[in-house]
Amino acid sequence: YKLSVTKELGCLQDSNSTLTKQVAQLLNEAKDMQQQLTDVQLSKEKAKEEYARMLLEVQTKLAQKDAEVRKLDEACNLRVIELQTQLEQSNACQEVEKQ
Repeated sequence: YKLSVTKELGCLQDSNSTLTKQVAQLLNEAKDMQQQLTDVQLSKEKAKEEYARMLLEVQTKLAQKDAEVRKLDEACNLRVIELQTQLEQSNACQEVEKQ
């Protein structure tokens, strides 16, 4: 009976040792996976920040270009009005000369 119990105890100790090694290995794998997940999340966050910075830069440039276009449009409209006025004055002078 003692031999059987001793043998059983030896088997259980071996099994326990194997399970302990497996648990340690799984814990290391879990730690590695957690680190990978953290790295991926950090990478995503950095990319998100970079895209936000790029978007803000593009929006700023677009607003500047929009302001330039409005300013140019206003200047062109004023020039058209000046030219129309000159044309009207020229036509009026020609009418006076014809009379």
